[in-house]
Amino acid sequence: MKLITLALFALPIAAQLTVAPGSVSTLPGQAVNVPITLTGPGASAIQWDQISTAPWLLVKPEGLVPGKTLDCNAASPTQTANTRCTLAGLNDGAPENATLIPEGPIARMVVTPPPGTAPGNYTLSISGVVAGSPGGGKVTATGVVVVGTATIGVPLGIYDTNGDGKISLIDLEEILVRIRTKVACTDAACDGPVWSVVEYVRANSRWAAGL
Repeated sequence: MKLITLALFALPIAAQLTVAPGSVSTLPGQAVNVPITLTGPGASAIQWDQISTAPWLLVKPEGLVPGKTLDCNAASPTQTANTRCTLAGLNDGAPENATLIPEGPIARMVVTPPPGTAPGNYTLSISGVVAGSPGGGKVTATGVVVVGTATIGVPLGIYDTNGDGKISLIDLEEILVRIRTKVACTDAACDGPVWSVVEYVRANSRWAAGL
């Protein structure tokens, strides 16, 4: 069983305005919701780009803000790994364009890693963020806009308990905790209905082998 951990970054677009995807975990072939959250007031419209070399990460988010429409398309015909999204009012000049976007979840992505996704790290970036004010002006960024990198770790299996793509002492300690507390283990690789010393020995062997 391969666990996938999605750890994304926050991108500041103004003094106290931040758009940040959430961190999630999932398995190959299983869909998971990735929230995109706004922190800070002052924007009535927001635009951002989603960039990744993994096609399964370039999904169109669903808008979550009442009275606002989320529209996502390829940023340009030559940028197949870039999706541009705009969250704004329904009609030009309508009252909803003067309504501030509240802090909290503003969109949601449904990400599904393909079955058999190999262990490794995958990246997703959100950049090119622009925010508009209720009066139609641009919310100008102060200082340098810092773009972070989203890292998706595909673990080696059930013994990679923290999903960092390798088996370490941290994983071995977690397995010992599961054994002591008799945590259920329903994976086919498990020796029984709960975690046992057998799983610890197997994990220790893989750790010693440098996996």
